[in-house]
Amino acid sequence: MSAIKIVPTGSDNDVCGSTNVSIAFALVDLNNNYFIMSQFPEGLNVDIYEKGIGCTRGAFIRSEFRGPNSGQFLILPDNMSFYIKVTNVCGDTTANCYDKPTIPYTFQTYWNSVLTGCGTAAAPNGYLNLRLQYSSFGKAPYKFSVVELVTGNVVRNPTFDSSIFTNLPYGQYAVVAEDACGKIDRDTTYIAALNSPVTFSSWTDLSCASQTGYLHYSTFVYGYVADLRSAVITITSGPTNVGVVGTWYSDYAIVSWDNMLPGTYTVSIITPCDNKVVTFSISTNAVTLTQSLNVTTQQACNNGGVIYGSLNYNGGGQYVYELYNSTNVLLATNANGTFPSIAAGNYTVKAKITINSGCNIPPYYITKQVTIFPDGTPPQVIKKIGVICEDANGVVTSVGKAILRHAGFGPFKIETK
Repeated sequence: MSAIKIVPTGSDNDVCGSTNVSIAFALVDLNNNYFIMSQFPEGLNVDIYEKGIGCTRGAFIRSEFRGPNSGQFLILPDNMSFYIKVTNVCGDTTANCYDKPTIPYTFQTYWNSVLTGCGTAAAPNGYLNLRLQYSSFGKAPYKFSVVELVTGNVVRNPTFDSSIFTNLPYGQYAVVAEDACGKIDRDTTYIAALNSPVTFSSWTDLSCASQTGYLHYSTFVYGYVADLRSAVITITSGPTNVGVVGTWYSDYAIVSWDNMLPGTYTVSIITPCDNKVVTFSISTNAVTLTQSLNVTTQQACNNGGVIYGSLNYNGGGQYVYELYNSTNVLLATNANGTFPSIAAGNYTVKAKITINSGCNIPPYYITKQVTIFPDGTPPQVIKKIGVICEDANGVVTSVGKAILRHAGFGPFKIETK
C-alpha cells in the first residue's frame, strides 16, 4: 500500500471561533503519485492518534471510515501533531505522521484579472473581469466587494458567494472578502499596465503524459493584451505541437498544451483587437516520464510459486496489475502486483495505466512475460549480459563483467571456468 502523506489545505474552519481546522490528506506512492478517496471504491479506515516521540503512535483519538464519496478532509485540532494509520479492505496498512505546521491559519484570498473588450470612448483600454482564484481558511458563505485601489470607493457592493466580477473599467482594484466568522482579507489584483510586455509564468507536469519525454505545459499569461479573454493562442514554432491551439482558461488567464518537449517555442496570441508574439522555453531539466515494469518470481515446493510485479512510474495516471496465462486469459487483478499460489507455467504480467479522464487518452499497458517452473526443474539462466571493460583511454582491458539472472529453486551454486 502507498505511503501516506498528510497535506494541509486551505479550507473552512469547523466552527467559528474554534481551534479546529480541515486538513486534506492523500495517499502517495514512491513516485509521488497521489490517490484520493474516490479512487478507493471499497473505502479506507483511518485511525487517528496523537503523535508520540519521533513518529510513534501516541494516545488514540478516533477512527473514521472514508468511502469514495466522503471526501479527503479530516477535522483536527490545530494545536497538536498526529500519527495517522490507513487500512484498506485487504488489511494492508500504512502510517505516517502529520506535524503541526508553523504557519498561522489566516483567512486569505487571491484574485486575478483578465482584459475583455477592445475599448470604447468610456473605457479606451477595455474592461476587466475579476475572478476568485484561491481562498484558504475561511468559513462559507463569503461576502465580496470591489473597491478602487487609489480612492477606496466601493465600485461593486458586497455580494455573497460571488466568485467573478465582470466589465469593470480598466484600472487598479482591491477585492475585500469577509467570511461567515467575520474575518476580513483584502487582495490587490494584478492589473496589466497599458502596453506592458506579455510574459509567461509556467510550469510542467506529467498529468497527461503517455509516452516518454512528453509533458503537460501550463502558463499564466501576464501583460497587456486587449480583449485577452477572447484570445486564441497557437504554437507557431517549436520542437512539437506547431499549429496546435492551446486550451484557454480565459477566466484564469491560463493556457496549456499536452505532448510538449523541452526546447524553445514561439506562440501567437490573437484577439479580436490585438495580436502579440511570445517566446518561451521548457528546460531540459524538466521531469520527464518514467515507466518500466519489473517482474520477479519466487519458486515454491508445491509445483508453483509467487509472481511479483513492480511498476516504476511517475506519471499522472493510476495503474493496476493484471495476470494472464499462456492463452491470454485474465486470471487476477490487484493494486500491489503480488500474485501468490501460482501453478507452474508461462504467464504475462501487465501494468494497466489509466490516464486522467480529461486527457482523452485511452488506457495502455506495459507487459512482461515470466515463467514458474515445475518442481525438480534445474536452475535456469533467463538473462545473461557480457560487458567488455575499457580503461579511461578506451583500451580494452583483460577483464570484463558477466551479469546473470536466474530462475528456479535456490540457493544456487555458480561455477566459472
